[in-house]
Amino acid sequence: MNLLVTDIDCTLSVGETVSAEVVSACRMLCDNGWQIMIATGRTLQSCLSHKRQISALDTAIVYDGARIMSAGSGKEILGFELSHDEVLEILELSWDSELEIQVTGDENIYCRWSDAETRDFCQKTGLSYEIIDSPNIEGKVYRIAFWGEQKKIRSFELILKNKFYKKFSITRGGDNFLDVLPCGVSKGYALKELIRREYIRLPEIIVAAGDHMNDYELLEYADISVVPHDCAPEILKLADVIMPSVEGNGFSFLAKILIDCNL
Repeated sequence: MNLLVTDIDCTLSVGETVSAEVVSACRMLCDNGWQIMIATGRTLQSCLSHKRQISALDTAIVYDGARIMSAGSGKEILGFELSHDEVLEILELSWDSELEIQVTGDENIYCRWSDAETRDFCQKTGLSYEIIDSPNIEGKVYRIAFWGEQKKIRSFELILKNKFYKKFSITRGGDNFLDVLPCGVSKGYALKELIRREYIRLPEIIVAAGDHMNDYELLEYADISVVPHDCAPEILKLADVIMPSVEGNGFSFLAKILIDCNL
């Protein structure tokens, strides 16, 4: 078995629709013996359409690796939660921030009333959300994300890393997104755990595709790492293959290479 593990946003597609050309490319890969797995920062619900369009495996890495779920049953296969005290520690530090706060629970989002962009996204996608009026959250939390201007995101990333060095996994999921995850958790870690615990058979070849820092460990772990040419500069050095941007249907280029090389 050969396995292609792919990010969604700005790697596979932009928005909720995968282009017809990329859908066709994924179908050709499947016909040539490849299996495709999604590894995304999204919740399961918000990536189901992409999973169906590209005929990806039932198993999906979501929440940037903090959760692995079955797309068919909606049940958790593996999950890595932040403790109540850890959540409180992060939110108390960031509560008065101008950045949007998105706290990911069990297929739901916690946010402040002031987080208008987050509320709008949840309403548009049908994702359940709950308004919180204090940093004290009693439910499960897998990830805390921050969204805002790139300069402010970079500045806040430094603050978090200086204060919580090695206590959390802190990574950018895009120029405007910053994720806080349990220590050591990433998309790459999630894939390793799936294989180590024998939830999936060890593939003969693992190809990973991603565009930003939240894909770093996944790209590093793969036998062949693939990035679009407009990816974050920090991960370009990991690339074995550089494909066109998502607007240029880069996946079509990737599928042709993998099939032509008879991998």
